[in-house]
Amino acid sequence: QLAGVIPTTAGFAWAGDTVGAFLFDPRGTQVQGDGLTGVFNSIDPGDNASWPNGAVVRDGSIYRDVLLGRNSISQQDSWVRYWEGDPSFLSGRSHPMGIAIEQRSLAWNYPTGNEDIIYFVFTFYNVTARSASGVYNNPTIVPEVQAEIAAIGDRFQDLNEARFGISIPDGGYDIGSMYAAFGMDADVAVFSTNYSTAVLPFNIGTTYAGDFLPEVGWQFPPDVFGAPFAAAPGFVGVKYLRSPESSPGNFVGLTMFSNTLNAATGFPDAVGVNQLYRYLSGFVGPADNACNPFTNPAQARARRLCFLATNQADSRFFQASGPFVLPPGEARTIVVAYIHAAPLGGPLAALPGGGIGGDNPPGVPFTGDSIAQDPGKVRPIDRVMGWVSQQDLDGDFEIEERGDSGFEIQTAPRSLLNKALVAQAVYEAQFLLPFSPSAPDFYLVPGDNQVTVVWTTSPSERIEPGGGDPYFAIASDPNSPLYDPNFRQYDVEGYRIYRGRTAGSLELIAQFDYAGTEIVDFTGGFDYGAQCAPELGITAGCPSADFANNPVPHDLLGNVIQIPPGGRVELASGDVLNLQADTAVSGGANCGSPTGLVQCPELANTGVPFAFVDRGVRNSFRYFYTVTAFDVNSVASGPSSLESPRVTKNTIPRKNAPNLSAAVLVSAITGDDDVPLDPTTPWDIDGTTGRFTGPPPPTSAIAGAFAPLVPQLLPGLDLTATIDSLVPRSLASTDPCVAFNALDICYDMYVTFDNGGQITRFKVTEPWGVWSAFGDAALIETGLGALPISADSVSATRFSIPQGFAQFNATVSAKLREYIRFSSFENHHARRNLTGNGAGFSVGGSRWFSGADETLDHPTVGIRVGTLPGTDTVW
Repeated sequence: QLAGVIPTTAGFAWAGDTVGAFLFDPRGTQVQGDGLTGVFNSIDPGDNASWPNGAVVRDGSIYRDVLLGRNSISQQDSWVRYWEGDPSFLSGRSHPMGIAIEQRSLAWNYPTGNEDIIYFVFTFYNVTARSASGVYNNPTIVPEVQAEIAAIGDRFQDLNEARFGISIPDGGYDIGSMYAAFGMDADVAVFSTNYSTAVLPFNIGTTYAGDFLPEVGWQFPPDVFGAPFAAAPGFVGVKYLRSPESSPGNFVGLTMFSNTLNAATGFPDAVGVNQLYRYLSGFVGPADNACNPFTNPAQARARRLCFLATNQADSRFFQASGPFVLPPGEARTIVVAYIHAAPLGGPLAALPGGGIGGDNPPGVPFTGDSIAQDPGKVRPIDRVMGWVSQQDLDGDFEIEERGDSGFEIQTAPRSLLNKALVAQAVYEAQFLLPFSPSAPDFYLVPGDNQVTVVWTTSPSERIEPGGGDPYFAIASDPNSPLYDPNFRQYDVEGYRIYRGRTAGSLELIAQFDYAGTEIVDFTGGFDYGAQCAPELGITAGCPSADFANNPVPHDLLGNVIQIPPGGRVELASGDVLNLQADTAVSGGANCGSPTGLVQCPELANTGVPFAFVDRGVRNSFRYFYTVTAFDVNSVASGPSSLESPRVTKNTIPRKNAPNLSAAVLVSAITGDDDVPLDPTTPWDIDGTTGRFTGPPPPTSAIAGAFAPLVPQLLPGLDLTATIDSLVPRSLASTDPCVAFNALDICYDMYVTFDNGGQITRFKVTEPWGVWSAFGDAALIETGLGALPISADSVSATRFSIPQGFAQFNATVSAKLREYIRFSSFENHHARRNLTGNGAGFSVGGSRWFSGADETLDHPTVGIRVGTLPGTDTVW
């Protein structure tokens, strides 16, 4: 809601007029705004492809420099430009005021507290001047959009001069004594039970259900409404983060808060721009209902409060900011946070009105100077919102959200007022947070009782200057207070596929992650056991005495356990106790299902095939899918794993048309004589000699050979993969393992792909499965190579897939099972001189080293480990 006054010196017919605009009108009868553009949504691929020039992030006074030039900066941006300058939309006004507005919203699902906040950035332009005047060329408007805003000015003058038969000065006119107000009709739970109030030290207005009873059918997820919160409707609040300046550097903030009611009594919604101006400025007149509790308008303005309803009602509120002057061709910006939070259970039960089921009016809010003089003026409802305690740290006799010496109000984590502090911190950091990856583009190929999902890499994987996570620009700066040497620039780790019968009921059906990725630990931030916490001066058990100069790499496999800053303490014994441990992708309950939140799978180095065949569907039913990218990064800079927004597409599986031809995929596991191998061949030990009766059978654990090639999209293909050799290594070898098992052993597997005579070779290093206790055999799943295969262009077009998009990896993966296990054995002591090459292999505590003459004297076990040069000894 906007209101102001045209100066009497404007020099034309509108001079001295009070002007205004209901861009939000709770009555619904004063339609005065009109769109100049559509609403653009950053997670809509079509909107992204046609993102307007004006929607590019450019204002360096609001956004961090590393964000400038981007289309979007949050997990979901929206942008729209509108105005009230069209004389076709007067709704009782004498004429428009001449304001155009750009609105951007920002939303993230991290860090804690920020997932329940939406940020709005409103930029107001005075468009009363013509472009030829040159007034739009000023520092308040970024150069890239000056011509666009100036063109709106031309349109404003053309429309209004023609409609009213006047001549508006080409240079436009000031809008003085201007007020801008964020208004809302929140309707929390049952609309007629609402109260609205303000918490003045926080510059926040809020609405809640006065009886804290839900609407019929409401549910309260325990991750939001669990202790210490109550399972009851909570608060919707709006906080000013930035307001216009009355003078350079003097932000006016929240200058007037008031309820309005959908009624003739009390304080009814404003009708007409003159009454709107009186409401927003606080200069109510004899024709208006009086403010309450301060019937003297001057006192009401001093307390920044006009009307506060004392009964449950369909309560609306506005919170005005002003006055300020907006000259022609210039812009001003307001930033607000729209916050949601649950009520704190203990303070709610202690409310004088009885808490849940009672009548709980808010009472009169007090300013920070009043609270400093009398702490009893902290209202009970403030404590339900999260107010814990206060202290005048800087001695200025005023309790402030944050004084010169720090935060003066302590708040309960995840409460409304705590989230208000989170919002302020995000704004003061100029909206720079670790980025979740951008959503990958994907397509669906329906088939007979199956759907194939094909996708491409996330834009966040692009290797280019400034690519990857933009937060890296800050985290990698040693001179920045946010320096984090562990932070990864290119942090996309893998992709997840979700499916559901509706877009709101998606379940995880597959996860793939890259092999060969790692975090390098420069700080000692991983879990190294009870004798390693460099930040506490405990280093006896650390793998490095100096992480900064000798960092430790960590393969991104399984659970990636990091300790957040402050997450461990020293015990009296000198050991370290972990208070918090972060396990990245598997530790967060963020792979939700319709029945609740579920954990994501551990990292498995599966490789990313960029195609997946879902056979868990039935013909003739509609299914919704999304493909997301997820990352893994340093826990010191925020969430250790973030996921891209879930953008859905849908399809209906069906039988292929009779005239549709598709490739037929035939695969087999063969020896070098091309004869198929039988993985069921018995492998027995001769009871007389103790030797195996023959060579071991071939593995039965090749998982999805060349999966997931898509028959409907394939050209003719002749593809083979050969496991050429396997070389064992240890940490003690000249080419030591990077990833190893508990016995310090790994294996290099050499694989050759032959695609119609084009040879591609892969080398894969993996630790072999090793037991940690008797029971089921250990199992490691690994990729043995992935060859990119492009879709047939004609076939891709049939399924509306762009040319060159579908390129999926023909992947060979294997499940490597522990292959030696003893349920019981007898120790024998033997002494034997061995000459020649051992096998680099250890069994039962005995270690054989390669390339050495060794004398071994230790327990051995009854199994043949190989034929050594010059001997045929069974050990």
